[in-house]
This record gives sequence, C-alpha cells and structure tokens, in this order.
Amino acid sequence: MTLDETFLSYLGGINNNDLINILDANLIDNCEPQLIRRSSYYDTDKFTELTQTKKSSFSVLSTNIQSINSKFNELEAFIEELSSNNFKFNVICLQETWTSENDDLSQFSLHGYDCIAQGKTCSKNGGLIVYVDNNYRSEVKLKLNMYEHWEGLIVQIQINGGNISKSITIGNIYIPPRTSNDNLNAFINEFSSIVSLLEHNCKNTLIIAGDFNINLLKLNENDIYSSYFDSLISHSLFPQITFPTRFTRTNGTLIDNFFCKLSQSMLESTAGILIKKLSDHQPYFMLINTSLKTEPPPKFVKINVLNDNAMHKVKNEIKSYDIYNKLNKNPNADTNLNYDIIFNDIVRAKDKHMPTKLVKFNKYKHKKSMWITQGILRSIQYRDKLYKKTKINTSKFF
Repeated sequence: MTLDETFLSYLGGINNNDLINILDANLIDNCEPQLIRRSSYYDTDKFTELTQTKKSSFSVLSTNIQSINSKFNELEAFIEELSSNNFKFNVICLQETWTSENDDLSQFSLHGYDCIAQGKTCSKNGGLIVYVDNNYRSEVKLKLNMYEHWEGLIVQIQINGGNISKSITIGNIYIPPRTSNDNLNAFINEFSSIVSLLEHNCKNTLIIAGDFNINLLKLNENDIYSSYFDSLISHSLFPQITFPTRFTRTNGTLIDNFFCKLSQSMLESTAGILIKKLSDHQPYFMLINTSLKTEPPPKFVKINVLNDNAMHKVKNEIKSYDIYNKLNKNPNADTNLNYDIIFNDIVRAKDKHMPTKLVKFNKYKHKKSMWITQGILRSIQYRDKLYKKTKINTSKFF
C-alpha cells in the first residue's frame, strides 16, 4: 500500500479524495501539456529523497499555522530539521498567524529569512506572514487589507541576482471559514479583479498560495465553488494540490492550495503535501525548476520562394516526370515504394523552382516550431494586440 493509500484509507481511499476524479479525468490525463497533476503525501524520508533530486529548484511551503505565537517553536524546529538534511525552503507562506498590524514580530524571526507580515483584517484569526530566503531580494507589491471577507499579501521575489526576467510573484491569501454565499460571491468578484491585474503585470511565474476555505472536492455539489474554480482557470491559474490538506477525525477537505499561472517552470514543478502536524492543516509545497532556459527565436529563417509563377513551373515539372508510368501497378506492390517515388519527384520539382532564401524572422509570419499552424500565428498576433490594449488601460504597479 502506498503512502497516499495509507493516509487516505480511513476517508474511503484515493478515488474518493482526489480532485482529478472530481474533474474530467480523461481530459486531464490526455492533455498535453498536463496542467493538473496528482499531488502526493510525503513523510520526512520521502521528502528528503525528493529534494536530493531537485537541488536547483525554487521551493515554496504554505500552511495555515493557527497562531504563530503558539506554533513558532514547532515551525522553527521543523525548519532546522530540514536544514540538517541540507534543504531550505526559499519561501514560506503562513495564514492565520493571529497577529495584528502593530505587533512586534521580532520574536518570530527565522534564521536566514526576511519576514514580511500583514496584520489580521477580515477575522480575529487572520494575519499573514511570508518568510523569504534572505539570499533573494523581495518587494511587497500589494497589501490586500481593504476587503471585508478576505485578506491577501502579494510579494515579488527576484531569483537571479536582480534579473527581472527571473522573478516570481507570490500571493498569500486567507478567507475565514463559515462564509455566507453572498460573502463568497463578493470574494470571487474582488479576487478575480486582483488576479486579472496580476495576470497582466506578472511577466513570469505567478503562484497564489493560501487557505481559501473552499473545498475543491465539493466542486460538483456547490455552484459557487464551481464558479470560483472556473474563475481561476479562466485566468490560466491551475491548482497544484489534489488531495485533502485539512483533516478531522471523520473527513478531509481540500481548502489549501497553490494556484499557478502556466509557464515552462510550472510544467517542470513538483507539488505535494507534507505529513507534519503543525495544525489541523497539513503543510504543502512546490519545487519549481527555475533553471530552464527558453530558446530565443531565430534572427533569420529560410523560406521557399512562393508565387504563382513558381507554382506553375512546379506543376509543369511534375507533369514532365511522367510519375504514373514509374509506379508499380501490381496489386501486391509495396505501397511505400510508390509513395517514395511520388514524394521524391515532388520535392525535386519544388527545390528546382522554389529555391530557399534567408529572411529576417517575423513571429507573425514564420513558425518557431513545426507544430505551429497559420491559425496559431494569427491568434498570436491577435493576442498581442489585445495585450497592448490592456496594458494601456490597466494601472501599472509592477
């Protein structure tokens, strides 16, 4: 029995507690690239083994701490335990710190981290902290402390010596439990506006972590939950955690998650849930491959000369080859050999009358990959027009 099966056995097993099964499993399994993948549970040994193969990854941990004051010693011991195994999370997001804006947080300093905090605003149990590895430069971009039913903190982290092209934007969100339908609808509308702003202004990786108190395992049973999920997906934000994160004696709920904007880094990421008792929420993590290099488009490309005159010459050339008489007309003949005869003569005619020439690459005219079609090229051009229009009408804060 796997660790996942063991951990979920008292709740009815994996099949009853997996977001993949709630969604269209066939669509997800056959989708390329794979946008939502099954997460797993990790004990200390399994997590240590994983991190040994992901040493160059950028790592994020998130959890509802349920009072930093009462859990800080446990958190500190956990971080030291990881350090003894030569591992350090680059970012730690905490919800429900129960701290106020004017509290002295010096007592909650973690060695090797900068502490970015926001006092509770939407609930007496609110409060957010983002710890950032002090080897990186971080900057608060938004403090979302003006809303009645939720709170958030947006931080931008530069992970490559100040190179803006290698920045990661981290959102830390908290919604209190027992929220009414009206309050949830208000949150969805307000949060969607923030996500739109982030989506248009974050050039690189966007990760939104938090305790959302919206159980994704109940998507098909609650229209508001479904609307919330659809809103995130419409902004290309996909959940990375698929198993329950909060447990009671009788059930498990998937209310904590990372929602990530699709990027090459996300496609190479690993997400999971740690079996660690800090509160009744299990800590969950992401390891992101930030060392991936995107190949720049070519400066020049070779294209064939294509015009009506060239096409006319090609057709006449092919006719002169008398291809039909070259074919083996025996019913038992190898069709592949006949195919090769036709193909080779067509290529010969094309090369003769449609020579290649070197031109400057234009992303709206030329394919960077073989699978790109003319329709995709038109869509890229239309997308860029809409993006420019949006940039003009969107207030800039990045």
